[in-house]
Parts: sequence; structure tokens; C-alpha cells
Amino acid sequence: MKESAAPTTPARVILSLGTLGTENARRPLLGQEGVGRHLITMASLKQAVRIIKAGGVVVYPTESFWALGTDATNRAAVARVFRLKGRGKKPIALIAGSMKQVESFFVLTKAERALARKHWPGAMTLLLRPKRKIAARALAPTTPSRRMAGHPSLEKEGTGWGPRRFMPIGVRVPGHARARQLALSAGVPITATSANISGHLPTKSAAKVKRQFPDILVMVGRCGRARRPSAVIEIRGQRVQVIRRGTMRIDEHV
Repeated sequence: MKESAAPTTPARVILSLGTLGTENARRPLLGQEGVGRHLITMASLKQAVRIIKAGGVVVYPTESFWALGTDATNRAAVARVFRLKGRGKKPIALIAGSMKQVESFFVLTKAERALARKHWPGAMTLLLRPKRKIAARALAPTTPSRRMAGHPSLEKEGTGWGPRRFMPIGVRVPGHARARQLALSAGVPITATSANISGHLPTKSAAKVKRQFPDILVMVGRCGRARRPSAVIEIRGQRVQVIRRGTMRIDEHV
């Protein structure tokens, strides 16, 4: 989620699907791990859900930094996040509460689904093909649409970009249990950009976030221990492109 303070993005690394590190065993699903580590009161959660469903923006904790969350299907709400951050037109990634929720809003290939099941919940953002419900143009205003390259399931499901085009949007199921619960309770994927004005560092401090966004609800809770953003990965055919390394360990030998 780091933005301005991050070093220049390295050249993309091309890997075969079999070379992603096996040290990231399949993560437990929501409810299988303890919830005491990421405490958020139910009142705070309910209030945040009401705001998101009304098209508003909230600040919520993730496994790394505080994030600005809003309904990813609401163009006006997404536009407000851009204005709050002074972000320009840099694309915004999303979080979802579960694999099922991802599949409700995105179309996945067999390879994408296998990779997601291996590394989610966790710090891996996967560029996927959104269905019509996702406000893709608002989330990625400068990202060019792409050809589907003979992907019949995409043509059947429809992405809102014509019969053979789509716009990739980053999404992950995070390792923070309460971040997942927020997306599930809201019923939609939510934005996951760091809660800081562009040009400022992302933070784990709720007090710093409140100073930058005094009119935005900051949920009760705390961030996890991670200090780096998620890896960003895209699958093309049977090859993996590592766009940002993040916290994921990857074997670079093809």
C-alpha cells in the first residue's frame, strides 16, 4: 500500500506458475484463526458498514497500514477516495472478504484461481478481470483495456468492456481477519489504498490518520505487523508477472 515513499518499481519478473515459493502454505479461512489479534468492536464495524453502503469512506486496519475503504462498485464513492488522497490517477486496488466474494465480482481463469487459493488470505494482490459491477474506470482511470485473448468464460460472464476487452483491477483477500469481515459485511469489495495524503508515508498510527482525515471514521482496531505492501501479480496464459515484490518470497529461477 506504500505509494510515494516506495522505491522505483523494478522491472517485471516473468516466472512459470510452478516457481512461486511453497513456503506460503494455504492460509486459514475467516473464522479459523483467533480474532483477538485484530480487535474491532461490533459497534465500530456496523457503523463502518452503514457508511460504506451509503457511499461514504472509512479508515480501517489491514495487516500492514491503515487503509481508506469504500464501495468498489460505486463510482462516486471511489472518486471521493481519489479526492481525499490527492492521488491523481494512480489505480486503486481492492480487498475482498473471501474467495467466494472475489468470484462474485471478478472472472478468474483456472490458473488464477489455483494461485489465489494457495496464497489467500495473504499479502498477494492479483490483477483480475472485473465483472460489470466493479467501477473499473473509476478505480483505474489511466489503465488501458486489454484483449481477452480467447478467454470464452470472460465473454460469457461479461466485463462491461465490449465482447473481447477488459480492464485489470488488483484485488486480494487480506490476512487481517477484521478487514475481511468489513468487506463481507459490506457485501462488496472495498478500496484498499493506504490512509494517507499522497506524498505522505502510510502509517500504523490511528492518531496520525485522524489528523490527516479528521472527518472520516477511523475504526476501532489495530494494524498487523507487516511493514511492506502486498506483492502485485498478474497471470498471462501460464506465466506469472511479478509487478511488485512486496512481502511475498518468490523463487526467480524459471
